[in-house]
Amino acid sequence: MQGRRSQSVISRFLTAAARGVMVKGGTLEERLFVPEQFRVPDAEEIGERRRRKLAILLSPEDDVQFKMAILIGQLTLPVQSTTYGRRMTVKHMPDVPVYIDNKAWEKAERAYKAILQAVDADVEHKPHVVMAALIYAKREHTYQVDSLTLMLVTDQWIPLDGLYELPQIEELTRQGQAFIKPLKFDAKTAAGFPNVLLLDAGASPVPLNIVSPFMDAKDRAIKEKVIKTAAGAAWCWETDKEIRLCRLASTLRGSPGLRQLGLTNPRLPATREQQRANDSGDTQHTQRRRLGVRPHRFGGDAPAARRPARATGTRSDVRAVSPCHEQSQALQCLLVGRASQANDRTAEDSRRLSADPLPRQRPGGQSC
Repeated sequence: MQGRRSQSVISRFLTAAARGVMVKGGTLEERLFVPEQFRVPDAEEIGERRRRKLAILLSPEDDVQFKMAILIGQLTLPVQSTTYGRRMTVKHMPDVPVYIDNKAWEKAERAYKAILQAVDADVEHKPHVVMAALIYAKREHTYQVDSLTLMLVTDQWIPLDGLYELPQIEELTRQGQAFIKPLKFDAKTAAGFPNVLLLDAGASPVPLNIVSPFMDAKDRAIKEKVIKTAAGAAWCWETDKEIRLCRLASTLRGSPGLRQLGLTNPRLPATREQQRANDSGDTQHTQRRRLGVRPHRFGGDAPAARRPARATGTRSDVRAVSPCHEQSQALQCLLVGRASQANDRTAEDSRRLSADPLPRQRPGGQSC
């Protein structure tokens, strides 16, 4: 999904996730509004569709003064100060602002100070702030924010617990690796979870941990405990040192090992005995496959670079997981994209490769 998470894709998937979810006698789809991608030539049509969607806010119910809706979008900073509160602008909804009381915004500033400051950080690719706000119509066609929550994301809409995760996430995305970004959801801190779970570095996911010198002492202690109690050699990167994620070759993208990826922990390196024990169960045929070498039809081994490329559907797959409520999980997962069908295709291709080591010939003589 790298480079394809446009606003239209985000809006479509979030709306699909809310379909069928019941909240207070109605569906979440009716109360969820994600702005569609704004285009100046279509501004009038887009505005008309938005007004029809938010018309539900203009008909108060008998038992409440205002009807509520959920607005999800990218917050444009800075927030402007006015005589009647703060004026907030959501990207792809530039012609209609939303307002929030001064006290409510000051409370949000205290809670999300680090996220609001991260937008102006000295990095190559600036992170974004995604807002989920509970809104209502205080007057006709004037939208007021009752409460909100903010989340820091990359330019590819991958959630970040903090700015210290940005270099690692960008490097994994650049290499095109498959990984999961765990989310803390209702947990008090994210230090108890691995920062990233690498999916294409072995038979089981590999946890990648990050330790920042700016971490709170309590969070640092929790992270150190997680690293020590991890099964096997847990990979850890300290942000005050150079990151040790090497460039991933295309021939190793199928099922590389930790040593091939250069993901050994500087504090917990794998010994020769451990590496020998890990490799002892592999046959020579399996080791050749991991190195990207396949048997040549005329004898010997041919390098993978001389073989015709096989489309295996490999891509950077980023998902968000946590043992929380199923509905919240679906919404959070779709913010960063899911491609389970591509996973199935990749697994099917891997099984087919194991059963048929030689390139097959099409009727025209072209290898496939």
